[in-house]
Amino acid sequence: MQKNNLYKSLLEEREIIQIEGEEKLDFLQNLITNNIFMLSEKRAIYSALLSPQGKYLFDFILFLHVGKKQKIFLDCEKKRSSELITLLNMYNLRKNISISKVIKAKVYVIFGDFNNSFLSKIELKNSVGFSRSTKKEVMLIDPRNKILGIRVIHFTGNLSNQIESINTVDFEKWNYLRINLGVPEGSIDMEVNKSFLMENNFEFINAIDFSKGCYLGQENTARQKYRATLKKRLMKVKIFGDAIPNGSKIFYNGKIVGLMRSSSKNIGLATIRIDEAKNAALKKTKLSTAESYIEINEDLK
Repeated sequence: MQKNNLYKSLLEEREIIQIEGEEKLDFLQNLITNNIFMLSEKRAIYSALLSPQGKYLFDFILFLHVGKKQKIFLDCEKKRSSELITLLNMYNLRKNISISKVIKAKVYVIFGDFNNSFLSKIELKNSVGFSRSTKKEVMLIDPRNKILGIRVIHFTGNLSNQIESINTVDFEKWNYLRINLGVPEGSIDMEVNKSFLMENNFEFINAIDFSKGCYLGQENTARQKYRATLKKRLMKVKIFGDAIPNGSKIFYNGKIVGLMRSSSKNIGLATIRIDEAKNAALKKTKLSTAESYIEINEDLK
């Protein structure tokens, strides 16, 4: 049954890992871009892990479970979860912590018209990152952008009746929403060990605490913010013509000016040189790929 134009989708490409041990907070605080001490049973956070040079390696949503107080959970890319665990273990030289996958956990997203009446029924507040847990699941407002919906991390048994009764739709419906908001999705939209967070709008999706102490890659990240050194950026685009494969080269005035990233129907995300994008927008001309034409779909001022 559909409720209030709400939809749910299973995010099959996500996986949950857990970190436990007395020193887990200090361990993560020295590594990730956000402030781990903002994490609580009522607040999830979004963050990233960078190389020492400030290049993107991983991103994830962190949350707690009221019944598992000794653990921190990370919602991450399933295809790269083993890599993430390996890297975290590499940095765990002396701290008494353990890191493992939560094999049976499933990640759902609820999106659409989640009005205050519905939120009240499931005991959530309409606030970015707000989180609460039951024995079987954790529900949280997406800490990147609340329009992305409610994340439901289900640990055991059947979904609650309130969640089960929501109309199930294909992942692509949520993916269209994400792209339309300009929110990148891990290694789909960013090149591992090549992309920088500031090129991918991470300061606008609550991933970076610029006032916290040192973390991996902090110096380069801060320099890009305060010195305005960006030459390219992830942008929303409209597609005119056939679908464009991820990684396709984008041309303008006979030059390669960017690369296509994820897309859905007639919209997409693309990494494009800022100066060339502004020129195209000013002249109201389209950029091209081998398959189609694209047009910048956001304000570049």
